[in-house]
Amino acid sequence: MKDLEEQRVGGKFCFRLGKTFTETFQRLQQASGEDCLSSTQYHKRLQRFQSGRTSTTDDPKSGWPSMSRDNDYAGKVCVVIHEGGRLTVREVFEKVGICKSFCHMI
Repeated sequence: MKDLEEQRVGGKFCFRLGKTFTETFQRLQQASGEDCLSSTQYHKRLQRFQSGRTSTTDDPKSGWPSMSRDNDYAGKVCVVIHEGGRLTVREVFEKVGICKSFCHMI
């Protein structure tokens, strides 16, 4: 992740110097090798800079919060299942407050 942030900052630096997309992308590839942002990713980032954006960080994501690393939810699902006996998946995910697909994974 740190390397991606460095590439974003490097891209912003080149943009401020007036370098073209091609010049900047070639320099990013040279500096980062295989870990370089794709040309599409960098082009989107460049468009943000051109529209006046100054931040190099990503926008916050919307939608369901990430629960894939949270063992608390797995424990809650197990408790609900053991207490409730025969429940549908819908009943379990509604009681625990997680998305259906995450409930299926557990």
